[in-house]
Amino acid sequence: MHKVKGKYTFEYNLVAEMPKLGFKTEIIWEFDLLRLSTDPENFFLESYGEEVGAVIIENSDLDILKGDARRLHESEDVTFIQRHATFEDIKSRISEGYYLLSTINQRVLQADPGYAAHTILIYGFNDRGVIIHNPGPPSNESAEIPWDLFDKSWAYPDEHARNILAFKYVSE
Repeated sequence: MHKVKGKYTFEYNLVAEMPKLGFKTEIIWEFDLLRLSTDPENFFLESYGEEVGAVIIENSDLDILKGDARRLHESEDVTFIQRHATFEDIKSRISEGYYLLSTINQRVLQADPGYAAHTILIYGFNDRGVIIHNPGPPSNESAEIPWDLFDKSWAYPDEHARNILAFKYVSE
């Protein structure tokens, strides 16, 4: 995943590899990967606003991000649905046997001000909320997040940020 110490880790390179590992892979995100791969600064500022965009830019290795975004954009084995994800997308994909990754604002879950991008694994849901694995810190192998709190962290700064990366193992 091209981890750079002290910077955000983006999963685009990993997602591009998933079909080669036998996973049906879908992305539901109102996200222009081609634009991200060519002009990440303006992309983040225009997509997320000054506050969140500046945090993402400051905490990213933009050269690595551009290359990984381009690789994912050019992948012919990943299905892209370019719109913001919904609760129904979560429910339907999990019911179909997918595991989901999603980017959230971790600070919302911690009841702290500001923005910190964070990726969680969603593997279940019920009437109360989503069931996740949070890699941390601190890590939590199984946590239930109420739908309303999840949505506040998922739709940050607004509903256009809602995303899911869906993976279903089909074969090697």
